[in-house]
Amino acid sequence: STDQGSPASTPSTTRPLNSVEPATMQPIPEAHSLYVTLILSDSVMNIFKDRNFDSCCICACNMNIKGADVGLYIPDSSNEDQYRCTCGFSAIMNRKLGYNSGLFLEDELDIFGKNSDIGQAAERRLMMCQTTFLP
Repeated sequence: STDQGSPASTPSTTRPLNSVEPATMQPIPEAHSLYVTLILSDSVMNIFKDRNFDSCCICACNMNIKGADVGLYIPDSSNEDQYRCTCGFSAIMNRKLGYNSGLFLEDELDIFGKNSDIGQAAERRLMMCQTTFLP
């Protein structure tokens, strides 16, 4: 026969439209568990904490409000020894959610520090309240 098929035609294109080709199963690639854990972790410094822990008000590892963020992003003036924080507490989220949230002055100063602008503003508010209510 002199009829030649088109070079673009393949056996699958010559089949009727209603035929279905069987799915080809690709083998699942193997992965080292340590690599998978590192890839799936939040980040190298573990900055992106679990949102379920946003309401935590204290680090369960050290029983203070420092967490793993202090020293890295927030200056640590006390230089106390700390255990490595492995709980979900974040000092950064504590600061973010503590700002203008109606905390007691002592708690606000613990979170932001007396020398910070926010801490000084909190002390000024306290002084104004004290002078208003004193006879």
